[in-house]
Amino acid sequence: MYCETTGLSMPTGDCDPGYYCDGGSDTKIPTGAGGGFCTAGFFCPAGSTQMTPCSPGKFCGTDYLNDTSGDCQDGYYCVSEASVPNPTDGTTGKTRTLSSNLLC
Repeated sequence: MYCETTGLSMPTGDCDPGYYCDGGSDTKIPTGAGGGFCTAGFFCPAGSTQMTPCSPGKFCGTDYLNDTSGDCQDGYYCVSEASVPNPTDGTTGKTRTLSSNLLC
């Protein structure tokens, strides 16, 4: 939440979707002290107090998201904070491979 002016008894309202307010913001679209915008790999619904890591199986491909960008591509596994639908870095995701001893 943010407060447009000092001395208010209640906050002015929630931060905009794609942004987070972590305290002390005087605008619903903070940049700097009091919050900021969500970066790729994260999303921020309206009223967020922090960036939410992109969910497993999903990716968050751009800044300012209020929800995930979508599912990861077939053949890839996305873990937390994936910013592309086909990650290969081993941290945010990797390709799915079948074990060579599996029989179909």
